[in-house]
Amino acid sequence: MRPVRSALCDACEESASKGRRNSAETVLGYSTSGEFDSAIGLMLRALAAYADDHLKRFESPIADDYILGADWRRSLSAVRALLNGDTGRLDCGDVDRAILAMFKAAGFEGDEP
Repeated sequence: MRPVRSALCDACEESASKGRRNSAETVLGYSTSGEFDSAIGLMLRALAAYADDHLKRFESPIADDYILGADWRRSLSAVRALLNGDTGRLDCGDVDRAILAMFKAAGFEGDEP
């Protein structure tokens, strides 16, 4: 199983390779000077770390956990909903793609967190 943090990093690298470095650097925590955007990046990194810790401890993806999996999914969906508000310098399309990559890497199926 692929770590969720890797999926987040890969999605950000793809954005950066297309010339959109602000979103990638902010989401990965390299740039923390913006309003709102730093908080969104921090939440995504925290969710990725939690899913990876779960995989390490229980040797199964968080999607397979009947209780925590549903809560993690709702948390990811809630961060996605924040993209409808003020997001500072973030490119919301790039961040949305990163969220979907995290969703898949965490073992979930479908197109919507």
